[in-house]
This record gives sequence, C-alpha cells and structure tokens, in this order.
Amino acid sequence: MKLQSRFFITISLLTAFILAFITFSMVAVNKRLLAKEADMRQETALETTVGIVREAYLTRDTILMVNYLKLVKQDHTEIGWLCITDSTGKVQASLDMNLLGMERSHIRLPENIRLLSRTVSSNAGTLGSVEVGFDMNIVETHLQASMFKIKKRIAIAGLWALVLGFIGSYLLALNLSGPIRVLSMAAGEIGKGNLEASLPTVKRRDELGDLSKAFLEMATHLKELDQMKQDFVSGTTHEFRSPLGIIESHATAVMQDLEAVKGIPENYRNDWLSSMSHIKSSSLRLNRFISDLLNMAKIERGKMNLNLQVVPLSGIIEETLLFFSPKAAEKKIDLLKDIPSHLPLVNADDDRIRQVLINLIGNALKFTPSGGKITAGARVQPQGWIYVNVVDTGPGIPGEFMSRIFSKFEQAKGLSPRAGERGTGLGLAICKGIVEGHGGEIGVKSQTGQGSEFYFTLPIH
Repeated sequence: MKLQSRFFITISLLTAFILAFITFSMVAVNKRLLAKEADMRQETALETTVGIVREAYLTRDTILMVNYLKLVKQDHTEIGWLCITDSTGKVQASLDMNLLGMERSHIRLPENIRLLSRTVSSNAGTLGSVEVGFDMNIVETHLQASMFKIKKRIAIAGLWALVLGFIGSYLLALNLSGPIRVLSMAAGEIGKGNLEASLPTVKRRDELGDLSKAFLEMATHLKELDQMKQDFVSGTTHEFRSPLGIIESHATAVMQDLEAVKGIPENYRNDWLSSMSHIKSSSLRLNRFISDLLNMAKIERGKMNLNLQVVPLSGIIEETLLFFSPKAAEKKIDLLKDIPSHLPLVNADDDRIRQVLINLIGNALKFTPSGGKITAGARVQPQGWIYVNVVDTGPGIPGEFMSRIFSKFEQAKGLSPRAGERGTGLGLAICKGIVEGHGGEIGVKSQTGQGSEFYFTLPIH
C-alpha cells in the first residue's frame, strides 16, 4: 500500500474516531441536560401550584384553584395526577372531579407516576397539601422527541465534519507523501544509474525539507564521484591500450622469430611458443575488456554515437550465424534461424546491432551443452516494431539473477561456461545500452533447466 494511502486511511480513521467520540459525548450530555431540564420543569410546576393553592386558601376562592388546575394541565401535558387536599386529608380539587371530598389515603394513584408533593402552610398554620404526579411514559416520549431532534442536528453537523475531515485528511496525506514520492522517484532514477536526471527541490521548513536538501547534496556528490570514475576509466583504458598493443605485437614477433630461428631445441621452442601464445591471448582478452569499458563509459555518458541507416536485419542475423558456424560445429551445437521470408527493413546502426547479436549468440554458445541447439529469429510486432530473439537449450538462468542480468559486471552464479570462456560481465550491459539507444527494449525469459530466450526490439523503417 502506498504511503499516501496509509496516511489518508490513518488520518481518516483518527478523524472518524474523534468525531464518533464527540458525537456520543454530545448525545449523552444533551440527554442528561434534557432529563435535568425535565426535573426542573416538574419542580417549577409544583412550586407554582403550591403558590396558587396558598392564595386560593387565603382568599377562600375555590374556583381559582380549579381553574388553575385546568390551566396547569394544558401547559404540562405530562401531568397525570393533580390533587389538592385540606388539612384533614380530604380532596379539595383534582383533575378528576369525582374525587372531591374523598379521603386521599383511600385513593390509588395511576401506574408509572412520579409523584411530587408539598405542604401548603401560612402564618396561621398548615392549610393543606399539593400533589403533582407526572406520567413517566409521556415524559419519556417528550424526551425521546427532543433527543431525536438533537441527534438529527448532531448527525448533520457530524456528517459535514466527517466530509471536511476526509478532505483535510486527503490534503494532509498529499502534503506529507508528495515530497516523499518526488524523492522516491528521483532515488529510482539514481538507482537506475541516471545521475543526470533533474532532481526536484522540496521547499519546506521541516524534516522533509531537510531530507530533500540532504538528498540533493548526496546526488551532487554521486555525480562528482561518477565523473571521477569515468575520467579514471577513460584515462586508464587509453593508457593501457598502447602498451597492450606493443605487448601483443612483440609476442607475435617473438613467435614468428621462434618459428624461423634454427638450432633451438624443440622442447624449448614449444615452451616459448606456448608462453608467447598465452601472453598474446591474455593481451587480446585485456584489450577486449578495455574496449568494453570504453563502450560502457560512452553509454553511461550518453555519448555513444549511432549511425542509423535503413538496414536489412535478416542479413545481419544470417551473417552472425555464419560467423559462429565453425565454433558451433566444433561444439556439436546446431545453429538455426527462424526468419520470415519478407522481413521489413529497420532503422539501426549495422555495426552496433551486429555487436548485440554477436554477444547474445556468443553467450548462448558458452552455456549450451554439446548436442543442444540455438535459434536466432525475428518477427514483426504491431505498432511498427521487430522482435528479435536468441533461444538456446542451455541450463537456464536462476530466478534470483534475472533482475540483475543486464547490470554491469553481473555474471550468472552457479552456471559453468567452458574453461577460458568467462566474460567480463559488461556484454549484456552494453547490449542494453545499444538497444535502448535505438529506442527499443531488451529482456530475457528463462527457467532453470529449460533454456533461455534473450530478446530485443527495433523500430521498423
């Protein structure tokens, strides 16, 4: 999962958790407030009723008492019981007129009633008592209705807050992961060896800004080191070429002289010829390695010049196969071709493509056992490309090595080429540079024990 997605999910979940906590807290607080408000409303109704009843007793106005009870019932629909008694305990007024004059102790209250009572007194003494009973079913219904409205408001506000939280989470995740993604892409380019890639600057005054600054300093230092390396390789290889040429020419001259000089014992002559032959072959091998280093340096600098022309690819493949025919016959390996009769022309550098094919077919000959076969083929692909491949019946390439096979100085571990045939590890890297210089792609398909297929593509003329 990408870092931006992780940031977004983490911040969104945290936002949702906080909003849920706030929402439940607000619901609980409002529920308590509503319950407290209902209790205060009931207490207020009781105290007001007591005051009216006291006034009615003092003025001996019974009608005032009855009218007020009706008014209280209208204002407080949750009242399910209202009873006013005198000092002897007889009912003086009630919502039920049939109870007038009855002893209060003989009357049974309705169910689910919360009863509040107060004694009505004056300077003359106790005048009576007031009982107000609240129907808890109605109280709960009113409470739930009020809570529904509150929950609805909280839900709407919470939904908007959640949407804004998600938007904020995305923007924050983008702000945090954006610089990291940019640096990751730049690191990927450097990892591929593209030290000349433009490196973006993350202008921030935080740890990410410091990381960007350190990364740019590292990239600059790597460029300097790479330039030093390339200068060293170029200078060293050029300096090596002249003495190697002298060594090779002198070894050849000595071998010719040994053949011509008379009177040298045969065993000494053979020993000297063998030594000179080893010196010459070693100098030639070292010379090839220097050429590979120079070619690799040109590819890395992007200074490998390609002489693009319209060339017949089928002819290049056939000539390369013909070049390797004696060596293949010596090792009893069949060289085959799989080319259609009318293969289109390609835009390519003849010498460089020939170099790629020589490297691929030469590698196949190194690893293919006696009695095997190597097939060089080509076919037309859609969108204007030709697909070229070299398929062998060798031991295949281990899976852990596949991703690194086109890197510099990489050679397949665990595979055993014939003695004296191990390469420098630069051939495939050079092939990759040449093919990509033509705008094509190069790759390999292989399974251990089932041979390998190296392929590359070239644009059709």
